[in-house]
Amino acid sequence: MPLQMPGRWTSMVHCKIVLLLQVPAVAVAVAAAAAAAAVRLLWQCQAAALWSLPRAARRWVRHTSTLMRGRATRTWWSSTWTRFTRICAAWRTSLGQSLATKKQRDINHGMRTILVDWLVEVAEEYKLNSHTLYIAVGYIDRFLSEMSVNRGKLQLVGVTSMLLASKYEEIYPPAVDEFVYITDNTYTRDQILKMENLVLKVLQFDMGAVTAYSFAERFLKAAAADDRTRHLTQYLMELTLQDGERYLKYRPSVVAAASVCVTLDTLQLPCWSATLQHYTELQPADILGCVRDVFLTFCSADKVQQQAVREKYGEDKFMHVSRLCPSQHPPDLDNASNA
Repeated sequence: MPLQMPGRWTSMVHCKIVLLLQVPAVAVAVAAAAAAAAVRLLWQCQAAALWSLPRAARRWVRHTSTLMRGRATRTWWSSTWTRFTRICAAWRTSLGQSLATKKQRDINHGMRTILVDWLVEVAEEYKLNSHTLYIAVGYIDRFLSEMSVNRGKLQLVGVTSMLLASKYEEIYPPAVDEFVYITDNTYTRDQILKMENLVLKVLQFDMGAVTAYSFAERFLKAAAADDRTRHLTQYLMELTLQDGERYLKYRPSVVAAASVCVTLDTLQLPCWSATLQHYTELQPADILGCVRDVFLTFCSADKVQQQAVREKYGEDKFMHVSRLCPSQHPPDLDNASNA
């Protein structure tokens, strides 16, 4: 016959057993919810080519925080989110260097350079806005980071990206037949429309873009730049568009700030100031590596085979800024930071 325990002891033991059973169950539930949220996060990151990672992570943190209502837990998640945002920024930067050709076996950065050089001529032929070129190159890089492309279709991707960028940015974009003509009938109208549909699906219809051109407009206003300074900055930034292997690792804001810095130094103006640091929200150390790369690109611009950008900015309307000689040395940001 089993032993009979007093009612008071029975209730105490029962409560302890229930608590012991509930604690693992709660932990398992929280872990499962976090794992499911992490899976959704990775899926979103993969679908958006890692560009929407912080926004997706914010939703993940907010969703998981609702599962754990304690004040200390919410404080921990807040500090964790700050650290996670910094990790996301570093992750995005480290992946940027090989973004455009990571999945490509048939094309390389040299082919991308030739394509961008040709797109510069296309933009000049149809008198497109300068920002349209930057948006188109952004579409190309995002598409190539997701889809493997045959080299015979690379120009088709480029011309389709320019078509989409024109529709997004221009008031009167060129017609599809114009892009068929500019490719010398290499691709038909139906091929361009089919590729347009594919690019839109791969980009998930996320056509907005913040480019180096967008940041440079603000930075130049902060520097009280004249027309010559503006044209030289745009010239340097378009040179960086061609060299994806060197500049895809930098954020657009860093490329814009570095181009402004090299421009001011070339024109024998103070290359950095407290005003620029305030509006760019960048320290001299943040742009030092990019400044050196922009300076080297500027010095070797007349030696590369692709000369479309240099010829474009050698015209009268751009004040012949491509003919300017760079300084003998890169901008001295060390002294600028101490000033």
